[in-house]
Order: sequence, then structure tokens, then C-alpha cells
Amino acid sequence: MSDKRKSAERAGRRGEIFAAFFLRLKGYRILERRYRNYHGEIDVIAQRGRAVIFIEVKHRRNLNDGLDSVTEFQTGRIMDAAEVYMNALIDRRPDMLNYETRFDIIVTGAKWWPVHYPDAWRG
Repeated sequence: MSDKRKSAERAGRRGEIFAAFFLRLKGYRILERRYRNYHGEIDVIAQRGRAVIFIEVKHRRNLNDGLDSVTEFQTGRIMDAAEVYMNALIDRRPDMLNYETRFDIIVTGAKWWPVHYPDAWRG
């Protein structure tokens, strides 16, 4: 792996940590970080009230690059991974059957607070 790629990976992980901290400050409960299954990876899974939120975190130089980097293919993989997660969660916690699910984006950068886009796309 190249030095540039390693640096980008480290920055992305720091962005995920910062995003999770930011969400906690906003009253979210973090359920998972870097959740993986055979469909893909979800950066952060959180709960707030009766909602389970699946969050894609992008660390970029500017907000537009962060938003533009979330592709339709990627959102599809995240939604598929989220469905697997919710099915397993409901098996363990049947009371969560009627919880809302939501897909958010958080864009982080080196020079600003994370910017949270709730309900960025629909499943």
C-alpha cells in the first residue's frame, strides 16, 4: 500500500472516530463502528430514540467532495448491509421491529467540525 493511501486510510479512520464522538455529543448512542458483513461495511451505526441510523462518513478537503463521493452503488451496498444488520438485531431484540431506519452522511475535514446530513437517502 502506498504512503498516500495509508495516509488517506488513517485520516478516514480519524474521521470516523470524530464523527462517532460528534454523534454522542448530539445524543446518539453508538451501536457499532466499522460494521462488516458480506454486503459491505457501514462506518457507524447509531440509535436515537426509536430510530436506528446507518451513517456513511467521508473525510475530505471540502464538503462537496464528501457528498459527491457517496455513489449510488455504495448506497445500495450500505442498504443491503443494513438489512442484514437489522434482521440480526430484531432476532436479538424483537422490541426493535418497528424502529425507523435512516441513512445519514457525515463529512469530516481537517479544518472544520463534522457536517451531519440526516436522512441523506431513502431505502
